[in-house]
Amino acid sequence: MNCYNHPEIISVASCIDCNRGLCVDCSNLYTIPICRYCNVNRIKKEKREIIKDFVWMFMFALVLAYVLTSSMPSTDNVYISLWFTAFYAGLSIYNGWKFLSNITPNMFLALPLIGWLIYFCVKYVLASFVGMILTPFLILKKIKRLLDIIKIEV
Repeated sequence: MNCYNHPEIISVASCIDCNRGLCVDCSNLYTIPICRYCNVNRIKKEKREIIKDFVWMFMFALVLAYVLTSSMPSTDNVYISLWFTAFYAGLSIYNGWKFLSNITPNMFLALPLIGWLIYFCVKYVLASFVGMILTPFLILKKIKRLLDIIKIEV
């Protein structure tokens, strides 16, 4: 098998995504043996995932802020601070839920209905507390990674 980019050179590795042949120069471009096309696809996919995550996070936060503040009659200053608090709570719950989902094992739990109800209630409460602490760090990490991806694309 010959290199996909250099057909005259014998390949020494294959792309881990598409199994195209890669010569020594092509396989040493990145830390893993991956061709340029697959690497570009991975970068685009990661960028889409980060943007999609931001959209879902802010939509959840806006809905929660609206639900929590729509029935609260109050003065303007209190209303604005309550709205921002509810918005941050929405961000926190979303990020905490994703964090807890990432650290739990990917196995199916066989629980009765009441077990699932207790599981989701406990996870919701834990997500709100864990999310309050992690949200600023996770948002900064995602923004930094998005900026790095934009630099790579240019």
